[in-house]
Amino acid sequence: MDNIRPVVEGLEEYEIGIGGDNAAQPQYNELAALRSPEGIVITRWAFTEEERQAIAAGEDIYLSVMPFNHPFQPVSLRVGLPEGKENLRRKMRLDDDLELRILLNDVRTLGQELQTKQLAILNADKQLKELAEQTERAKKLLEKKKAEVFSEKKSGLVLVN
Repeated sequence: MDNIRPVVEGLEEYEIGIGGDNAAQPQYNELAALRSPEGIVITRWAFTEEERQAIAAGEDIYLSVMPFNHPFQPVSLRVGLPEGKENLRRKMRLDDDLELRILLNDVRTLGQELQTKQLAILNADKQLKELAEQTERAKKLLEKKKAEVFSEKKSGLVLVN
């Protein structure tokens, strides 16, 4: 049995990938899915010809769920899409989920830009502090030189260029 794309023909723009390498789960294959803002997920599976023959001959279908000792989540296993793609799109609020994903992506992008600008400001601040320290050292050196020159003038020695 294979997870196939599109999950629902005509709703491809709403599809997401769940699991797999992109979700730091390399031990699992990424699943093509539709997801509602509430977290309802629908995937589509195609039987091989051998599986179709086995089902037609009376074999049962088994569903494995891996809750990893967490509360068992409700599941629904069905044949076909009885509500039709447009009803499914509205029922699952796929437009809302797509909008949320676009907004989340915008927030991530703006957050990355903010971090980049903050780093630039921190670097500039560090450079300003270094310049201020250099200026203070130069001022102290200048004051020291002035004091030396003044002291030498007071003792009667005059420097001539």
